[in-house]
Formats: sequence, C-alpha cells, structure tokens
Amino acid sequence: MTAEGTIENNAEFHEFVTLTGRGLGSINSLRDFSLEERETVEKTIRFTNVQGSGTEEFTVTVNNEDSSSRTETVQVESCGTTATGEPTDISMQISYSKQPNMAVEGDVLKINGFVDGARGRTTVEIDVSGETKASVQTQPDGYYQTWITATDVGSHTVTATAGEVSASRPLRVIPTSRVTGLEAPVSAFEGQQFQVCANVESQVEPEVILERNGEVVTSKTENGRVCFEQQARDPGIHQYRIAALTSGESNSASTTVETLETDVEAESFPNQIASVESGSGLIKVDLYNTNENQTRYDLQLEGLPRTWVSQSEKQVILDKGERKTVYFYLTPQEEGSYTPSISVDSRGTEIYREELDVITGGTAEPQDGKDEGFFQGVMDSLKNLFSF
Repeated sequence: MTAEGTIENNAEFHEFVTLTGRGLGSINSLRDFSLEERETVEKTIRFTNVQGSGTEEFTVTVNNEDSSSRTETVQVESCGTTATGEPTDISMQISYSKQPNMAVEGDVLKINGFVDGARGRTTVEIDVSGETKASVQTQPDGYYQTWITATDVGSHTVTATAGEVSASRPLRVIPTSRVTGLEAPVSAFEGQQFQVCANVESQVEPEVILERNGEVVTSKTENGRVCFEQQARDPGIHQYRIAALTSGESNSASTTVETLETDVEAESFPNQIASVESGSGLIKVDLYNTNENQTRYDLQLEGLPRTWVSQSEKQVILDKGERKTVYFYLTPQEEGSYTPSISVDSRGTEIYREELDVITGGTAEPQDGKDEGFFQGVMDSLKNLFSF
C-alpha cells in the first residue's frame, strides 16, 4: 500500500527531513532529503506486507529537529491476494540519467518497483518498446530491481510486467558523439592550403563545426572521417577546434597550427633564401627555409686569396620556417681589384650565386687626420648588392 502526502518547510532556512511510516505491521522510512526555505514537495511512502484486517491505523511522521505526524485509517481486506496468488498491481521507477524521461545512449539505468498481491517470489519482465531486456525475481516483500542499457536512439516505452499486471514509463534515448584522431600540420606558410581532419563517431549524423580561435569558420553534417580545407593566414599561432553537436552529448578536440610568414624577398628564390647583403669587412647571408622539411644549405665564398678568409665554406641546417644569418669575415692583405662570388647549394643543387666587385687599397697609416689605413677601400665598391 502507498500513502502520498505534502510536506512543507515553513522555516526561513534549509532543512534535512526524514519521512517515516508506522503501522500495518511494518515500519518504513525514506532516506533523508532536503527542503529549501518555504519549499513544498510531494512524497510517497510504501507499506509492504500489510497485515491486519478491517479498519487499521497508520501514521506518517516527518522528522528534523522537531517532528510532525498525521494518523489515518485504511480498510484492510483479504481480497488483495487472488485465490491463485497472482499479482494484483505493480509499480515501476526508472533512474533516468538525464532530465526526466531521458538517458544518453549507452547509459545503464536502474529499474525498480513493487509487485502487490502475489504469494512468494514473482517474475517481472522488463521490455523496451516490445523487446525483452531483462527478467528478475521479486523479493519476498514484492520488491524487484534490475538494470538495462539505453540503446537505440529515439523515443521508447519501458514496461514492467508481472502476470497480468504491468506498469510503463517513457524513455527517450539521446545520441552521443565522439571526436578523435584530430590531425593538422604543425605549421603552414601564409597562403598555403592545408586540412584539419578528425574522426567523428555518433549514432546519428551530427553537425560538425570547425572553429578558428574560438570563431566558427564552417560546418557540415557528417559522420566518420571529416576534413575541412583551410588556407593559412595571419602569421602566428592559431587554435583550431572540431566539435560534433547532437541533441544529446557533444564532444570536441583541438590543436594549434602556426602560420609562417612568406617573406617577399624569398619569392625570387622560392623555398630557400630571403636576402643576401654585404658589409664592410664581411659578407652576410640571410637564409630562410620555406621547405616543408628540414633543409641543409652549403655556402661557399670563392675568388679571394685564401689568407683573406678564415673559413670559405660553411654548412647550415634549418627547420621549416627557420631563419639564420651566416657571416664570412674578410681580412685583406694586399691592394687590388677582385671579383669573388658567393654560392648557396641545397641538396646538391645550386640555388643562388652572386658576384661582387671588391677593390682594396690605401696604407696602414692615417693621412691628413683621416683614417686611410690599410682597410680603407675594403669592400669600398660592392656592386650588385645581395637584395632582390
């Protein structure tokens, strides 16, 4: 037998309350529950294995620091059990994992309730939209409990059946989504095309969106391997996120892509050099690797006396997008005109060569108060400067 009642918190503060039922041969208590100030709730307490006959009393008590109770009477008759001991009534509750009547696909739900009127243990069948999902025996007091897994996205009816009696509850199974295996290049040069891809798994075709730095760039409705074409822009590090949206659970994954600038001076020598310049007493070479992979550069200075240059060959290894300046230092030993050349090789191929006109002259001593030492005139005429 069940008794329903209204419980109201008249206090101006939060309360914890215990509801107890006494009589009809048993004492039954609900677990503690909370009530906000001035809150009113409806509660149901169940009396199992009802005993007695005729008019019987039962009392429902609410306990906190104080207590309040109410006593009522009920007519107990023997007709609650049929001659054959068949169930006369059944109740059912579902522990929904989401808002009322909803669960996420794959969630495990508890099904429980009571069977009235049967003698001994009774079999309770649980079906979802006509398909049997579980079978369980009641306890001696008629209580039963089992679990089912929420499958098949959509609206369903869950039914508990014992003999000729049954109880039903609605269940809406909502889909999940999962985004894994996100792939994108670590870096890309400005203007370069690249893809951002991920594996999207869902029981339905979700809406898949691509975000760049928190702003939605594009979207599509798709399942499986989903890719978005992008063009690198705005030098710097940017965050990309792929999210799969459904009416149920959503999921996402993110990564970063660095956009590398495309130096204008590198356009004349694609993928290798940004600029080459000369200065007094030295030659400097600016390298910029715009290859997709790590690249080795071999530099050589030719056409000057060996005693003028401490090192005429150099080797540099650069990662993608890396810059480096290489210097050749000159120490002129005699006057004259020279036409040295600087060359840059990459992977066995000459990618740049430039000639310079070098004129040296003067003496080591200053004259007329002017610094006209031996280094006067070194690199005095550097024609065809390394700019392009």
